[in-house]
Amino acid sequence: MNACLRVRGFPTSWKVSKLILLGKPGRDLTLPKSYRPICLLTVFSKLLDKLLTHRRTNLFYTKGLLNDRQHGFRIGKSCETANNALWEDIQEALRCKGKVCLISLDVQGAFDTVWQQSVLYRLIAAQCPFNIFAMVRDYFQDRTVQYHFNNNSWSFPDTRGVPQGSCSGPFYWNIVLDTIFTVDLPTGCSVQAFADYLILLVRGETKRDIEIKSGVALERLVSWAHKHKLQFNSDKTLLMPLTFGGRLTLVDPPRVFLNGQLLQVHKGFRYLGVWWDGSLTFTDHFNRVRKRVDLLSCRLSVVADRFFSRNAQLHLRIYKGAIEPFILYGYGAWGNRIHLQKIRSTLNSIQRRPLLQLTGAYRTVSTVALQVVAGVLPLDLKAIEALAKFRVKVLRRDMEVGSRAFCSSNYLSRVHIFASHPSTWTVHPFLYTGPLGSDIEIFTDGSKMNGHVGCSVVVYYHGQLIHTEGHRLNDEASVYQAEISGFTLALSFVQRILYWDTVRIYTDSLSLLQALAAAQTIDPAIWQLKATLREIKQNREISLHWVKAHVGTAGNEMADLVAKHATTKAQPDQILLRPLTHINSELKAELLSQWQDRWILAVNGRTTAEFLPQVALSPHFYNRCILQILTGHGRFPSYFHRFALMDHDLCECGQRGDVFHYIRNCPRTGDLRSKLVFDPLYPPSLFEHNTNFPILDQLVTRVCGMLPNVLKKRVF
Repeated sequence: MNACLRVRGFPTSWKVSKLILLGKPGRDLTLPKSYRPICLLTVFSKLLDKLLTHRRTNLFYTKGLLNDRQHGFRIGKSCETANNALWEDIQEALRCKGKVCLISLDVQGAFDTVWQQSVLYRLIAAQCPFNIFAMVRDYFQDRTVQYHFNNNSWSFPDTRGVPQGSCSGPFYWNIVLDTIFTVDLPTGCSVQAFADYLILLVRGETKRDIEIKSGVALERLVSWAHKHKLQFNSDKTLLMPLTFGGRLTLVDPPRVFLNGQLLQVHKGFRYLGVWWDGSLTFTDHFNRVRKRVDLLSCRLSVVADRFFSRNAQLHLRIYKGAIEPFILYGYGAWGNRIHLQKIRSTLNSIQRRPLLQLTGAYRTVSTVALQVVAGVLPLDLKAIEALAKFRVKVLRRDMEVGSRAFCSSNYLSRVHIFASHPSTWTVHPFLYTGPLGSDIEIFTDGSKMNGHVGCSVVVYYHGQLIHTEGHRLNDEASVYQAEISGFTLALSFVQRILYWDTVRIYTDSLSLLQALAAAQTIDPAIWQLKATLREIKQNREISLHWVKAHVGTAGNEMADLVAKHATTKAQPDQILLRPLTHINSELKAELLSQWQDRWILAVNGRTTAEFLPQVALSPHFYNRCILQILTGHGRFPSYFHRFALMDHDLCECGQRGDVFHYIRNCPRTGDLRSKLVFDPLYPPSLFEHNTNFPILDQLVTRVCGMLPNVLKKRVF
């Protein structure tokens, strides 16, 4: 690959791509447009292309040539940032008390038709090094696409668009599309993009003003597209007037033309998986999500019952890993309205069906009780958690959650890997060998004790202890940060000594060593350690080693002792920013507190509250008989009477036949009740002894036998 860089070209065989056609679902396969083509390139071609793409990305990033309004194929950007940016643009426009409409623009065959000369021009404007520029120019020339079918082969020249199947294709498209943000649009108009998906926002004082501005803006965007050999598809370009606050109406919407064709007006459209509507209620989005979740839960239940039996832990894993993230997707848009009770209630109602499948409880059990039994956060609180992490970690903005304020400046920020040239992405491998008792051997450690955090470094010379140093860190620091600080102390000591060329550093933090051995990381402290190591290794031989903790290694034990002693200092020696993971624990504590308050004040689920007064993120999975006791929903006279299935709620003994009657004082269950180990005045104790469960099964079975079959099917 270095030879390719020297000769400034790609081998011809690396420019050949293999075409694979994938049929689009539900399309007429006799039509060419019913297929989605993908191109496969050789591994070596993609590897060299990836290395060059890293260098070009670093060039454009350090020169500030990557526009923030492009959210596709960018580090730190995502569908959530795109939806959030669109929401903020809309809110900014609405604050001006004008009328607003959105135009969704579709670029026809974007990656296939973009002009290659536009890519080369952008590289020249960025002052790309000539050897890399020459390789890109060569990569665009003499490209071939091969298609194989039924022992036949066809070859076609590839002269348009970005190289199909390449790692650099998205980068080339982005640097060309970034020029669209320099187009002079009328006042009140703005564009944002996710890859080739463009949204034009138009604000005007009147409907006529919007029509004029939209026409001018589209005319200039079409002119930009022609300059780069691109076209907008008029049939797929949609207009959505914002009816929020009665500003525009669907009855008399703005009339906007593109290429002489009147744009279709829709009350909503799908943008990156989120259904936006003109009233900004996201009602249509949640209705669609509800249907998908209900269908998925039903199918999942059928498949699981058939192949995996009723494995509740498996269902819980699928819920947390697939269903819950699917429901919460799009919080960058609708999360800004999470304060509305309607949105919160909708989220919890969507959560209900999966929880019924997860717990196996009667369908009449309240949602608040299902959440406690399943040990999962109410979905509206989970949405707040996801939104808070997004705002603080990604957007770097402050947010209040309940009584806690999360200030982004108190937390570490992520490093943009392309802020440094890829040649500086060095790796520092480590060994698993123990100390030798010769030369300079340095041991580091980090410790947390009694809520205080400390780090240490101890130095041995030919087995003789010559230096110890311990620092106390602020209490918010993590043990991982303490390990990094201890390692930093070790490197500072190495930089101070002058006469030893061979140094070995030992630590019991495998995660720290693995981070140093990785090419990329988002932790700024690790980047700094790598830079220091790279500088030291220019003049000295330094090796990194992992040792197992607490196995009697003298240096490691001494480092641990010094770190623990450092935690007893009166004041911290270093104040570090909180790690991003600290947000997770703080949010968890606050949301659990809110959930507990909600559970105490809830009107429904009071029987469950007697047995489970404290909410927790641990599930309570029992068979269906025990669930009837836990929820109070089952074959009990009180339950049948509540739902008008019986004329009375009395047990055969003449007393009210609810759950507590049968486990406390019913003579019909006295023999079984005497075997239970629990405090009748403290219902939670009933579930603290596993020996109670078989007895409860028998008790529920006996009670069920006392009642007539008032329904043909049991109510679930």
